Amino acid sequence: MKAIYNALKNPDLLRYGGNTAWLLAERTTQMGLAFIVGIFIARSLGPAAFGLLNFAISFGLLFAPLVLMGMDQILVKELVTRPNEEQVILGSGMTLRFIGFGIMVTAAAGSSFLLDLDGRTRIMILLVLLGYTGVAMNGIDAFFQARVCVRYTAMATISGSVIFAALNLLGCFYRFDLYFFALTNGMIVLFSAGIKWWIYNHSFSGIRQWRCSGREMKNILRQSHWLFWQLAMNAVAANIGYLILKLVCDDQVIGFYSVVIKVTACFVVIPEVICLSLFPLVIHAAGSPALYRRRLGFLYFGNFWGSMAIAGGVFLAGKFLIVLLYGGSYVQPGELLWIGLLYLPLGAIAQVFSRWCVIEGAQKALFIFSAGQAAGAVVITWVFAEYGGLAGAVCAYPLVSLNGWLFCLFCGKQVRRELKNIVSALLPFNFRAFEKGEGKNDD
Repeated sequence: MKAIYNALKNPDLLRYGGNTAWLLAERTTQMGLAFIVGIFIARSLGPAAFGLLNFAISFGLLFAPLVLMGMDQILVKELVTRPNEEQVILGSGMTLRFIGFGIMVTAAAGSSFLLDLDGRTRIMILLVLLGYTGVAMNGIDAFFQARVCVRYTAMATISGSVIFAALNLLGCFYRFDLYFFALTNGMIVLFSAGIKWWIYNHSFSGIRQWRCSGREMKNILRQSHWLFWQLAMNAVAANIGYLILKLVCDDQVIGFYSVVIKVTACFVVIPEVICLSLFPLVIHAAGSPALYRRRLGFLYFGNFWGSMAIAGGVFLAGKFLIVLLYGGSYVQPGELLWIGLLYLPLGAIAQVFSRWCVIEGAQKALFIFSAGQAAGAVVITWVFAEYGGLAGAVCAYPLVSLNGWLFCLFCGKQVRRELKNIVSALLPFNFRAFEKGEGKNDD
């Protein structure tokens, strides 16, 4: 009780705790509404059309790193460490993102014409790409994360999610065409980003104060180039399966595969929110090695075992849940959901590991990890899908993540030492040591 009382008196803990609560509310609402609306869309369209829609979305995601450029975490770090240069950092970062958006649209549209796709699919891809204007604008999120005031971004995202969820449900009720759902998929991001820009312009410095600096752009690119390649590898790992299934199977199989991946992704939001919220807190502890190590240990331990608990709970009712929600047409993905859930604990510790790589300047190791996942996605998914169809593609999903960890064994001593620290942090009997150490004043 005394520990709880002392924690409630700690202003930093309350500040970061409130930040975490807002992030959790944002991601839970966003993912929850997307999940619910996705169910209605899947029921309305049927497995084949639902698969075609998800193929168009995943095709756009393959090129998303050209917009993100791996700079999100770098911008947060720069804004935390250099708050007086906010205008130059944000102006340079946003300029880079809009340049990347132009390159992304050109590359994605061109690739869609090089592939043997029908005209309807190409139009859907172009509609999805329009929404990436909002992805470019969402670079403003770094400012709110660095200021530990994500309540503004949370309110913008929640309002956008509610409005466009209602529009999508209306589309399901009136049986709108696939084009409508492809368009709203991107417009929700653009709408939310517009609200964030309005909040920043009226409550903070304002975008008119931004200044673009070639020197700052080079600084951002120098720090983020490995993160860019890491994002590119992640995009391949997460989305190439849809393209492979399009080539070796059919749209119905893509629809079934999408259900497994989307249900699994809904539960990834918890470790993701924790990492996003506590990332600045870990950065501030970098000057105290003991405190820094303990906080990383808490994140590894909590994310891994929390994900294990989630996976175990969903495993017991997974098949029943999918059939109940999506209908009898989706029995196959319900039978395979337990395999997809094996990804959760591996993905949870990867969330923390990626932040550690940024703090320690080990972006190259993060790229190697992601390259292992991308290589596994291409080779393992292709082979498994070719010979096993839907079941093979789902089995490849957790194996792709495992392949990334195997690639890390070929990194330097610093990374291999961190892998040992991860294994040590995951052991339950080490939690007590972390708990005792955290109470000491190391600052």
